[in-house]
Amino acid sequence: GIFFGAAAVYYKMATGARISPLAWVWPIGIGVLIYLSLIIPKGTLTVYDTTTGRFQTIADVPEGIVAVAGILNLIERGMIEIVDTSGTPASYRSYAGGLGFNTLYVATNTEIMMPDQYMDQTLRRYVNDCMFFELMRPGTSLSVNSLTSDNTDFVPLFALAKNPAIYTVVYSESAKTGVPKTCTDAWDQDIEPFLTDASNFDRAIEYTCANAGFKKDYPLEINKCKQTIEETVQYVSGGTIAITAWGYLRQVFMAQALNDVVLSNSPDLALRATAGRNIMTSGIGVGITANEWLPVIRAVMTAVVITLIPFIAIFIPTPLVGRAIALIAGFFIWLAAWGVTDAIAHSIATDYSYNALEYIRQRQLGLAAIMHNPD
Repeated sequence: GIFFGAAAVYYKMATGARISPLAWVWPIGIGVLIYLSLIIPKGTLTVYDTTTGRFQTIADVPEGIVAVAGILNLIERGMIEIVDTSGTPASYRSYAGGLGFNTLYVATNTEIMMPDQYMDQTLRRYVNDCMFFELMRPGTSLSVNSLTSDNTDFVPLFALAKNPAIYTVVYSESAKTGVPKTCTDAWDQDIEPFLTDASNFDRAIEYTCANAGFKKDYPLEINKCKQTIEETVQYVSGGTIAITAWGYLRQVFMAQALNDVVLSNSPDLALRATAGRNIMTSGIGVGITANEWLPVIRAVMTAVVITLIPFIAIFIPTPLVGRAIALIAGFFIWLAAWGVTDAIAHSIATDYSYNALEYIRQRQLGLAAIMHNPD
């Protein structure tokens, strides 16, 4: 760098330009000083994701890069706080990219993974044999309205279908073809004990969280996922519903069983429902795809910027020191501006989503609310 700097100055002098023979010294001196003080010393850079709690520490990063990244990150976080609402799914720092809405979308649009598939079959048979009879029985306390809209817990509603005079079939590992039982015995002995045991929904929670972007092998991320489900349900309901993560997945599991039985008994209804749901999910798919890839694009751009910095640093001990430093700072300013823009877009989208979910909010956690969750 020193050689080419001096050569450039003396070449200009040889071509007749009026310039001091030592004009190359001060810019190169400043460049060497910056290089020795900010590039040669190495520090540690910690990258932390406030959304999932994931972090990684990177060693042997030039102190100048650590300083520039730290200062601009501080500015970025300060500007984000202006548009941020902490502690709710509207918070960009905790729920960037609509994490809460996406987690509920995954929970309601994928089949709930249960440890006992026979119980899934048993519950559907109970709905078909016991609940449909109870709905048509004169004087029943069970109603279509309570199932579709006016409830936050299906368990007591399903319990209303207990009837010692009506029979259903219970399936298990030891009775794969099923054992006839009264609706009362099936509920009291098999279905209710299963549904009220939180450990039976651990697998469903792990599966949902993994598909929502959390790592199921890290307890901190699973706890964050559970918190996301609970806080998002409360936020969507306007603060009127407080439910645990496993309780919400149980509600989804029972809603899916009820919906599948209804559709299996009505091919025309099943066709209309499937077509309507496909239209909704196809429209949402575009947004989900963009939402998943934009963070990846930003991460790739960040990696490209960090990779280019050592090559740009070569020009610091040269007359191009000003442009090199401006280019490095410009890279980080651009990345910081990206984060602030994301925060503003997140705030606008969250406010709009809250208003759009009024249909679901009015139906609490009933069948209609859960099966229309993509809307």
